[in-house]
Amino acid sequence: MKFVVDKMLFERALNEVARALPTRTTLPILNNILFEVKDGELYISATNLDFSIRSWIPVYDSENGAFTLPGKLILNIVQTLPPITITFEHSMGATKMRTDRAEYTLTGLDPEDFPSFKTFEGENGVTLPTEALIRGSNHVSFCAAKEDPRAFLTGVLIDFRGEEVRLVATDSHKLGLWKIKKETGLQTQAIVPRHTFEYLKTKDEEEVNMRFSRDSMGLFFKDSFLVTRQIEGPYPPYDEIIPGESENVALVPRDELVSALRRLSLFTPSPTYLMKIFFSQNGLRLYASSPDVGEAEEIVEATFTGEPMELAFNSQYILEIIRKLDSEQVKISIYNASTAIKIEPSEFEEDEELLYLLMPIKLD
Repeated sequence: MKFVVDKMLFERALNEVARALPTRTTLPILNNILFEVKDGELYISATNLDFSIRSWIPVYDSENGAFTLPGKLILNIVQTLPPITITFEHSMGATKMRTDRAEYTLTGLDPEDFPSFKTFEGENGVTLPTEALIRGSNHVSFCAAKEDPRAFLTGVLIDFRGEEVRLVATDSHKLGLWKIKKETGLQTQAIVPRHTFEYLKTKDEEEVNMRFSRDSMGLFFKDSFLVTRQIEGPYPPYDEIIPGESENVALVPRDELVSALRRLSLFTPSPTYLMKIFFSQNGLRLYASSPDVGEAEEIVEATFTGEPMELAFNSQYILEIIRKLDSEQVKISIYNASTAIKIEPSEFEEDEELLYLLMPIKLD
């Protein structure tokens, strides 16, 4: 088999699928990228078994066939080439890659050993705005657990509610919930690895088509798609723990609060990173102390209604949440020492909503 390809198109497609190459693996075939030529199109695929990416580009003077090459090797070679055309010829297990001034002979593995993955052919799925989905995943995915024996807590829940789509993530200490009004007609859920939506940031298309099977989900664009496994659930009934309106509400300037939290977090020792916050009509008084560093106290001006209350939090968690908000002010609703506080932006994007829950640390 053979084909001729434009270097710039080829490099862009390689960079896209290389995201699915594993960092480490005991299966040598997973370190390879699969190249398949079918009727003038080159299909390029990589997988780490958790998720797979396939991209396709036009080629010229082609013959149908398939081969694999070490992914990092071919990517490193192509990235350093000037904008030229590249000719590939594959025969007897060896692949020759030629330009007008160079020739490389590369050895891959049998393409028959490359894992297959679902392509969702003939399924329509649901179309969502790409930019909004990126924004939603940025807001909530950091709330998922980095590691947890309860695998569903390491993923992001996609929750279709008929006229609304939600993204949810939690590690049982903090929870993020993003909503967008979108008529889908679906009443279903899927839990996917939290890195899934990073793929969307490589695309410049306005919409993405999402398709589902019993154990997989696909994100489809005009010239590529990603397929990821679904994490086994069920997901916790998060609706049941979201508190209603509170009589104790603080409106705090977001930038001032972020600055104060960053400074005082330097005085919060691991592993709890405990910081005390006293809510009152005089604003928010932040206090932290460490036997190794010392102690610090700051007052952040805020509008507060309700009963004064002192709570303690993991400073890393609350800072992480506040920094994700885009509004000028932050709305913090508090309830009691054993109930999660609710943190929201003071204003939302059109047709979108966002909220966070954060559990306080119990004080002796």
